[in-house]
Amino acid sequence: FETSANALLSALLMLAMHPAVQERLFEEIINLFPDKHFYVECENITNLPYLDMVVNETLRLMPSIPMIGRQVVQDTTLSSGLVIPKGIEILISIFDLHRRTDIWGANADKFNPENFMRENLQEKHSYAYIPFSKGVRDCIGKHFHHIMYILVLTYINIYLYLLHYFSDRMEICSYVN
Repeated sequence: FETSANALLSALLMLAMHPAVQERLFEEIINLFPDKHFYVECENITNLPYLDMVVNETLRLMPSIPMIGRQVVQDTTLSSGLVIPKGIEILISIFDLHRRTDIWGANADKFNPENFMRENLQEKHSYAYIPFSKGVRDCIGKHFHHIMYILVLTYINIYLYLLHYFSDRMEICSYVN
């Protein structure tokens, strides 16, 4: 499967399942782009904090790569006292990490973009959220993916907004071959 397309599908699914989130996202985007003719530029992307929270929450619950493998490069002692010897292959379940109730709260399996409000992230370990892995082996395309994700969701939401609020003034044609 293709990770970017899968992530976009997950975001659209989450928005369809949570109309209040979708409406709040509509409002944020339309407030930033009130004209029917608009251009999305890099500086605009940073002015969409709620969209960023929706993207991060979607990737938390539905990571594009749910599990990663690594080889231990030196003997490592975990906080529990368990020693993992050099050369062992380990699997890290991003899917399970992102749903841990000790990190994300009692409703860790529920879609809640407010998990990514600044004040809610302050207490979390920097490795509590790793949709693109972390450290020296993280995804080299993560910044491209994030920008693409924001741009596509912005355009889709504006299109849906126009369909919703101006459908009585639009002529919609469908052709089938």
